[in-house]
Parts: sequence; C-alpha cells; structure tokens
Amino acid sequence: MNSKIYSISALCFGQEASLCFEVQGIKLAKGTGKVIVTGNLGLVAYESMMVAKTLMAINYPAFNNYNYHLHFSYHATKKEGPSWGLACFIILSFLCDKLKYKSGIAATGEIDLAGNVKPVKYIDEKLTAWAKSSCDILFVPKNKNRRFFRRTCGRL
Repeated sequence: MNSKIYSISALCFGQEASLCFEVQGIKLAKGTGKVIVTGNLGLVAYESMMVAKTLMAINYPAFNNYNYHLHFSYHATKKEGPSWGLACFIILSFLCDKLKYKSGIAATGEIDLAGNVKPVKYIDEKLTAWAKSSCDILFVPKNKNRRFFRRTCGRL
C-alpha cells in the first residue's frame, strides 16, 4: 500500500483575489473506493471532486480496492466552483499510481464524465496566481489566452 501524502496546487479565483490552494491526498487501507474529503468545500467543488472519483472508478477498476482521503488546505476559506475537478483527478491518479508523481504541479479545469476538460472562467487571474506560486508545471484547459500566458508567466 502507498501511504505517502501527495499534493497538487489548485488554482481558483475568489471574491477579490486569485489563489493557489494545496490539495493533499493519501491512499488509505483496503476499501471500496470511498473518498474522505476535508477542507470546507462548497457544493459545486464537491461535485467536481465526485466527477473525478467516478472517472477513476470507471477507468481504473483497481481504484475501488482502496479508500482515499483528500484534504483541501485552508479550512476557513470556502472552496467553490467547478475548476477543482482536474486537480482532483490528477491527485487521485497519483494515488492509484496511474501517473508518476512529480511535485510542483498546479491545475485548474472542470472535467466531465467523459473525461473532457472544459474551459474555465477567470483564466487570466488563475495564470497570475500560478506565476506567483512555486509550481513549475501547470495543467490548464486550452484557451484563447495563450498570448497572456506566454507574456505574463513566461513558462510555456
């Protein structure tokens, strides 16, 4: 069993600022694919995590052999919106050993049950938050803001 704690940064845009939140995950004992969630998630953010869980269960049957715990940092700050889905899918993929773990990853993007990553709102603000973070790698949906991405972040 893999009991290592993995983490990924999720980009979001809140009331007045763009932020980079850490999402931690750990694989627990043998189980049924249950995901324990802590960290003040709003309904839409929780639903995004559930889509990621369903995608893992459908595409990787071994996912259902263990239980997992995802913790969304900064309890006092409510996390909301659909953009959490991609980060949740990536961290669950790390926990199932479907992706080789690498630190310094950030992600934003809504996912659907077919595994498509949908465009997100406030992409400029999220890219700015990423540029200020210590993350080297960014997973973001295709968007027409590529010019901004190159100019501001300089990491494409």
